[in-house]
Amino acid sequence: KYYEVMSFTAASKEYAEPLLKAIESREKLFDYKFYREHAIVIGKDFVKDISRIGREMKRIVIVDNMSMNYRLNKENGILIYPYYYPDKSDTALIELKNILMKIAREDYEDIRDGLFRYRNEITMKVSSNNKM
Repeated sequence: KYYEVMSFTAASKEYAEPLLKAIESREKLFDYKFYREHAIVIGKDFVKDISRIGREMKRIVIVDNMSMNYRLNKENGILIYPYYYPDKSDTALIELKNILMKIAREDYEDIRDGLFRYRNEITMKVSSNNKM
């Protein structure tokens, strides 16, 4: 199966674009980039409502360090603890990649089923609920 890779940040495009370019310094990684202007405002929060971007919800995973940012799409979300540069002991993204690769190999029709199955492992290895 083909997976699209999207970046969706609550930051402004002006702030986020240089960071995304640094991440993509060697190769293009993101098929689409979404910024603060694509989020909806609920109270004081910029919420990422991925149902509005015209993709199948069964194929989308949100990785964020604040669950309130994806509260409208909780089944698609993975809560990860914040990364602070240059913390070389931070292995959350590597752990997350390994879990997502397991889910991909199991070829779920709906990615949310895989996220549900591996929720405990995700929480133990990458969630800010466990690390902070």
